[in-house]
Amino acid sequence: MHEIPSMFIYNCICVMSDHLTSKAGTITSGEDRFMEWKTKDGNYENTQYAQFDTFFEGIFERERLLDIIKNFICFSSEGLKQFKILAGYHQYFAVRKAVESTRHATETDGKGGVFWHTQGSGKSLSMVFYAHLLQEALDSPTIVVLTPS
Repeated sequence: MHEIPSMFIYNCICVMSDHLTSKAGTITSGEDRFMEWKTKDGNYENTQYAQFDTFFEGIFERERLLDIIKNFICFSSEGLKQFKILAGYHQYFAVRKAVESTRHATETDGKGGVFWHTQGSGKSLSMVFYAHLLQEALDSPTIVVLTPS
């Protein structure tokens, strides 16, 4: 990657698996940033560990994989370093549900909300993915993001 960086531009998802533990990250992710994918559909979550079939059916289902590649990978930079970031499964399904909830709210009573995650779970990145998808889902929405200081 250091010698021929252009060779890795189109690499979207990297997987580490030994059939007991399977994790996904990006070409710039440190090992600690690779994450399990613990659900096939966002409804049932295997909280003990990500089973091999749950991981692969969850992340590599055709439509979902294309959606992840298009809408759930972003870039961040720190100085001269640039990082490719892949959403975790909890971010993917929360954002998808939030977009549908927001769309429904605009068509009904106007009452909608986003979602709650614990500290350090990637809420800011979730909001980036959410704001991006709202641009496609709604007609020119105004988005205001508040972050506590």
